[in-house]
Amino acid sequence: MNKEVHKGIVGVCLGILLFVGVSYAYWIITKQQSESNIVNTSCFKLTFTETDAINMPKAYPLTDLEGLSTTPYTFTITNTCTSTFDYQVNLESLEGTTLGEDYAKVSLNAETPVLLSGYKPAQTTIAGAISSRVLKTGSLRAGESVSYDLRLWIDYASTMEQSANKVFYSKIVVVHSIGVQNLEYKDSVIAAAPELYQGLLPVKFNGSAMQVADTSLSWYDYNQHEWANAVLVDFSNETIRNKYFNENMTRKREVEIDMNDVLQMYVWIPRYRYQLFNANNETSTPQAINIEFVTTDIVNPQGKLESEFNNGEWLVHPAFTFGEKELNGIWVGKFEMTGTSAAPTILPNQKSLTSLNIRNMFNTSYNIAALNAGKYGLEKDQVDTHMMKPGEWGAVAYLSHSIYGMYQDSSTCHNNAQTVSGGCEVWINPVNTGYGNLASESGMVQYGPSITGCAGASVSSAQIAKSTACPEGKDWLQGGVNASTTGNKTGVYDMSGGAWEYTMGVMYNSDNTTPFYKSSGFTASTMPESKYYETYAYFDLNATAPVESGDEGDESTSTNGYMSDAETLARYHLGEGTRETLTRIAKNTNAGWYNDYNYVTDTSYPWVFRGGSYYNGSNAGLFNFGRGAGGGNTYYSFRSVLSGEAF
Repeated sequence: MNKEVHKGIVGVCLGILLFVGVSYAYWIITKQQSESNIVNTSCFKLTFTETDAINMPKAYPLTDLEGLSTTPYTFTITNTCTSTFDYQVNLESLEGTTLGEDYAKVSLNAETPVLLSGYKPAQTTIAGAISSRVLKTGSLRAGESVSYDLRLWIDYASTMEQSANKVFYSKIVVVHSIGVQNLEYKDSVIAAAPELYQGLLPVKFNGSAMQVADTSLSWYDYNQHEWANAVLVDFSNETIRNKYFNENMTRKREVEIDMNDVLQMYVWIPRYRYQLFNANNETSTPQAINIEFVTTDIVNPQGKLESEFNNGEWLVHPAFTFGEKELNGIWVGKFEMTGTSAAPTILPNQKSLTSLNIRNMFNTSYNIAALNAGKYGLEKDQVDTHMMKPGEWGAVAYLSHSIYGMYQDSSTCHNNAQTVSGGCEVWINPVNTGYGNLASESGMVQYGPSITGCAGASVSSAQIAKSTACPEGKDWLQGGVNASTTGNKTGVYDMSGGAWEYTMGVMYNSDNTTPFYKSSGFTASTMPESKYYETYAYFDLNATAPVESGDEGDESTSTNGYMSDAETLARYHLGEGTRETLTRIAKNTNAGWYNDYNYVTDTSYPWVFRGGSYYNGSNAGLFNFGRGAGGGNTYYSFRSVLSGEAF
């Protein structure tokens, strides 16, 4: 693909003088172009407008509100080609710059300001550049133009030491590539459209029916709580394959989807960042989580630890970093896993797949793409499938608890959501195919798999035992929508109740480097790459609290490995819906939002459960987290995630 680089000088020089005394001031020298700069190729035009050049006569730290009110620097990109081209806008820092990227705030088109260090790094393209950051990527059809207003200022939070007497030089660089691209529909909210890898059929709902969506038209709308869905069909069956795909493997559009052809169903969770509301291991109450969708251009500051984030700051959700790869989103299993370990499915109105240890659960998910890609129509070198991690669970839960999920606005639930304890709670799936607390034929209590996609009569319905189907009118297309993360059929199901769901989260052994395998089936030689699981600090269940001695007071830790409740809960991670969503600091009780249980991992139970079970009533939910030894059981299931990652 032919690529050309076009540069327009921003040329900003921030010279800062420090005045003696308790107060201080900053001074700026602005370098700008002496005339408008127009760059043309045969069909590419880039205009830098002199009258809107960056001009910051008062270069002292500004609040975001003040920064957004400054005069912007405007530039326009025009596609005069006959075909679509992609473009990328970079800001390159030049030699001589002494102001750190952690202290320069940037805003394009008055969007939420981001520290320059928060943008994705790029390869420098001009001599003298010391770093490059991707501010924006996009596509332009033939004849289209796009204009950008760039504002740049010193972050208000910077100290004198960090920003006084500093200089910042930079240039805008626009990279464009000419090629043919099929522009697809993208709603007005999400930053990254769903990535439809080969085999995935985009779904348009038409009442209770589904059809292959025409992706040039509206087929999802996150602003209206309608999340993008996709399915995989039996690609190994030629008749089924030809029903949905053309000979060149392009998808047919607006073809009705027969549920008998479907093997797996997924929901797109777009990349987002959220505003931290309880980053410091305190308590919180159910609330709408402030979310902003972003592309991979926006990343978390490199090297910044979880403990260094504070309330009010923005964090790109960790679920969208997969090893070293930044993802524009993930496809999450719409239901708990169903089928068998040899032929796994993700379908409604089916028994959840249970009685596997964690290693077999992981291998079942992993092998969808790694070994059986052909059956599902996937390209093995294009995608990855794996068992859900606790952070990925949290990404779904937080999106559900935003204005794009169960909330209409910051304080009101939308029409299909029920206000509970000050928030908007997803309903439980209470269905148990076993006898539950009833006496079985053998006289024993029996817990079995759940039935996927069900709801009960209320948000915290009691267990419905010895059942082979959803309660009448409560499946995923009818009243069961209350058990969806959106309150409608486009969301994710079985995240409250159903079967307990194991996730790929494990406590370290006493060496705090080796996973505590317990009865998971994993060993040191069979454990997957670290990107497939999350870890937690060691906690000795049997350690005793230190004894107070005289006036020395109680110690928070002791040499025998004891941890206080606060320390034990602080081992969990941001974004999971664990330590951030506690109403009180107390482990192994119903301290989570909506009275959800929070049982912590320990030496007996080192693996992380999520969601609770059908018998947990009000203690089940999106913010329920538990623990298990890792072995199989009739009511332990799991969930699969699909993302773009080559093997």
